[in-house]
Amino acid sequence: MRRDVSINFGRGRTIELQVQVDQSPQSASRAREWLDATYEKMGCEPIRPSGKVLLIDKILAIAIAAGYEGLSSDRNLLESLASQSAAALDRARIAIDTDSLTVGF
Repeated sequence: MRRDVSINFGRGRTIELQVQVDQSPQSASRAREWLDATYEKMGCEPIRPSGKVLLIDKILAIAIAAGYEGLSSDRNLLESLASQSAAALDRARIAIDTDSLTVGF
């Protein structure tokens, strides 16, 4: 199924794309595993003062760590982040906003 993903970095820098997502029950689990592994691999830190790391926090932290330039130049990482986020959250539209630290649906 097609999903729309938007990643806003502020100052007019937004990346929008459509990704194809498998709807099997295993795809959500694999997506969470990819997000966990990528969060660790990129050396991401908790973005909330509480230190608690939720699924959306991992998505935000990966987008922040990669940055606009990183995602713009690495299509594989961009598509993986978008598709894995969409699969893990199981939403038709996802809006990742790194400035306001939010993930909307």
